[in-house]
Amino acid sequence: MIFFFTLKAFRFQLLYDRSARKCKNQVGVKTRVKGRLGSLKASEFLTPGLISHQLPSSKYFHQMIEALKKSGYSSSRNLKAHSYDWRYAPPRQDDFNYYKRFTKLVEAVSEQTNRKVMIVGHSMGGLVTAHFLSNKTQEWKDKHIHAFLTVGTPWLGMIEAVGTYIVGLNLRIPTIDKKVTLSVQRTFQSLAFLLPEEEEFKDAVLVEWVSQNKSYTAKDYQQFFKDVKFEDGYLIREDVRPFFPFALDKLGVRFYCVWTNSSEIKTPASFRVTSSDISDTQEYEMVPGPGDGRIPLNSQRYCEKFRSENVTILNFQGYEHVQIIQETIFHDYVMSVAKGAQPYL
Repeated sequence: MIFFFTLKAFRFQLLYDRSARKCKNQVGVKTRVKGRLGSLKASEFLTPGLISHQLPSSKYFHQMIEALKKSGYSSSRNLKAHSYDWRYAPPRQDDFNYYKRFTKLVEAVSEQTNRKVMIVGHSMGGLVTAHFLSNKTQEWKDKHIHAFLTVGTPWLGMIEAVGTYIVGLNLRIPTIDKKVTLSVQRTFQSLAFLLPEEEEFKDAVLVEWVSQNKSYTAKDYQQFFKDVKFEDGYLIREDVRPFFPFALDKLGVRFYCVWTNSSEIKTPASFRVTSSDISDTQEYEMVPGPGDGRIPLNSQRYCEKFRSENVTILNFQGYEHVQIIQETIFHDYVMSVAKGAQPYL
């Protein structure tokens, strides 16, 4: 969920406690998801307001929700969402009882419908759900889960995360000013969690600082954070690094991994900074590579290493990161997987 950033954007900024090695909200700031447990309100659109809802870049799960409803699914019975505070990495979600509420929601739906539940996770939602399932007993998963389906998930991180520490990110939503968000987004624990994974990207140049004749790979995060003048970023990365990447063969459920790519869509593969100051600049060039516009191809396809009888891999060629979940072809695939749900035992 992305909000309009105003002069009060600092309220979204997290504080890092070096002694406790934890990120936390600013004093007086609390977050909550719109609606009751399972409400779809927080998942339909990225930005609030009727006008912004007309923007293609603002629509999120809206089309999929409408398609499922037309096929007979009901928000009061068997169509639910469980949104999370996207500023925090998956391991920290439980500090806010997120996973306890997730458990409660899954159990309620399976009991009410007498069917096992299928969970669909997009982007970081796939990582959050993978962490959730990795910490549930096999008995619980056998009883309640029919399948887990992810799409556009950054299993090995994304290069755009590195660039965000330099230039900010607005998800191509024109109402969000990257200059305003830069100092705020840097503090998000989730951003450090989504940095390109150290082993996979150890030899790939992620940032080239032309004026200083410097370059950074995933082995150089400590120096990178020192140069961008945000050394807490390296500590935050070290805090979450043990949880990443996931052993997808240990999920204990039927797993469907969907990835997308398009040669016509520019996906960040590296950044070339030309200014003398790398800590806050708009003098840069994004060097594109294969992917879905946000997530590089090798990160999405990490799940292929775990291909087995219990893991299904599928590619939808030609779709952008958010566009895919708005397309009929994806909605039909989700429903085809859901139809095989077994009775809840």
